[in-house]
Amino acid sequence: MAGQIADIATPVLSQASGRLIAQVRSGPDYLLAYMTGKRCGLLALRPGSPNPVQINITVNRPAEETGHDNLPGGPYLIATAPSATTGGYVKLHCGVRSEVVEYSVRSDESRTANPSTVGSVSVVSSTGQEPLVVAIGSSASRDALARHFEKK
Repeated sequence: MAGQIADIATPVLSQASGRLIAQVRSGPDYLLAYMTGKRCGLLALRPGSPNPVQINITVNRPAEETGHDNLPGGPYLIATAPSATTGGYVKLHCGVRSEVVEYSVRSDESRTANPSTVGSVSVVSSTGQEPLVVAIGSSASRDALARHFEKK
């Protein structure tokens, strides 16, 4: 993280004792995936807006025998949060071996077709359509998730 993003995210991550694991930028939005203990977390930021922290969501990692298995790399536990200011939402799938983030913005807002990434993260669905889907984890986990979303 650098500059304005670090200024916004660092206090939030410090308060949660979070460790940043991946970053995605799409249009004006930044998605920062982090871990805090046995919880997956996600910050959706929009620098320059009156409330730059759009969403801050966490969910526990599942035990091996709990959660849903409808995505590769599961089981997963899921949390969803709306953005009060953009009308979008984040759906965070937290798995034992990987994470999946679905991010949607209002249909009248722009989003880049090729988001930039930092970390062990891959964009697995970004056709300019909603939602943006990213996979976080090992290369093998991300490849399996990409194949899953290509089938849709």
